Amino acid sequence: MCSNIVKIGLVAAPGVTEKIAQHLKKELPELLASHFTEDKKWQIETIIDPLTGSAETVQKIFRKISDYQNNNEWQYTIGLTDLPIIRNGNAVAFDINSGNGASLISIPAYGWRPIKKRLQRSILGIIEAINEDNKSTMTQTQDKSEEQLNAQFPFSNLVTTTEYFEDTNSQHTLYYVSSNTKGSFRLISGMTFANNPFNMLKSLSNVVAIAFTTGAFGIVFTTMWNLSFVYSAWRMLLIMLAAILGMMVWIIVAHNLWESSKESNNKQITMLYNLTTTLTLTVSIVFYYLILFCLFLLASLVVLPSGYLGQTLQLNGPANFITYINLAWFATSISTVAGAIGAGLNNESQILESTYGYRQKQRYQKMNEDEKERAEREEDAQDEIKAKKQESEAKAKEYNN
Repeated sequence: MCSNIVKIGLVAAPGVTEKIAQHLKKELPELLASHFTEDKKWQIETIIDPLTGSAETVQKIFRKISDYQNNNEWQYTIGLTDLPIIRNGNAVAFDINSGNGASLISIPAYGWRPIKKRLQRSILGIIEAINEDNKSTMTQTQDKSEEQLNAQFPFSNLVTTTEYFEDTNSQHTLYYVSSNTKGSFRLISGMTFANNPFNMLKSLSNVVAIAFTTGAFGIVFTTMWNLSFVYSAWRMLLIMLAAILGMMVWIIVAHNLWESSKESNNKQITMLYNLTTTLTLTVSIVFYYLILFCLFLLASLVVLPSGYLGQTLQLNGPANFITYINLAWFATSISTVAGAIGAGLNNESQILESTYGYRQKQRYQKMNEDEKERAEREEDAQDEIKAKKQESEAKAKEYNN
């Protein structure tokens, strides 16, 4: 290997983190070359491993990425996980193994978008921190890397601590968000982004169709006109919240999305999973509600003449735009309940894949299958070696006789 080539290995979890790693593979070399003045050629290699997104403890991940580092002769190895890393009640953003320089980045610690540029600069800071640790440079230079990493977390401060991990038999430098409240908020919003609520929204497409069909039939009758006109804003708001909450509960119960804390080894992680599922569903259903509202507003404007609507509601003149908004609002809330009860999901797997618990189970299943296949291959190899040995012994015995 040429001395001027620097290899960086990115070990990412499947899903959103995998996509981020592919973007980094394309954009990091140029950024690294412009940041570090040395005449080096930066080479980025990526490996997708389910363990990076399924291990409940970071020690398991570090053992795996250290193996990748040794086998591939990487100078720097960075694990990208969509799991929350919590240490002593704090949300950890970066974990650097001082023994071999392998590091781990928790994507949810960044919070909601945008994170691509911040992640690139974080990797620069991590590489600087590793170089400083190897060279044992002065504190002033170390402060520069910490400042670089801190800058990627606006409105928060990162605190650095050093701990010894028995599983890796080395010291680890942890960077965590100083405020537990801000750290929890970042984790939940970041995990919601990793769940991709807009992907979940795709599975609600046939619910939108059924809900719109139900509501469109109702808006031609005067009962809905009169109720939407006489109801106060507070009553309409209450109906909307009840419809959204009812749909959310229906999806959670119907598809068993709630994680039981009794079956969990880490109740704090389970609570984060459930909060994230709730927030992901909330975002998806709110967008579903807005789409349905726009459809009803357009339908009412096209189908119902303003003069006739105003005359039916005994107004002094034609119905104004607010009247149409109230009618669309009421129709959306009522049809949301009807659509949720009467429709199945278009693609149940998309709902399940947008939850951490299901993805964890799928990744563990994939790991177990890979482990089983590897064990079977090793057993076949051993049987082949044993058969060859027996054959060799038989030939030797025949020769001696």
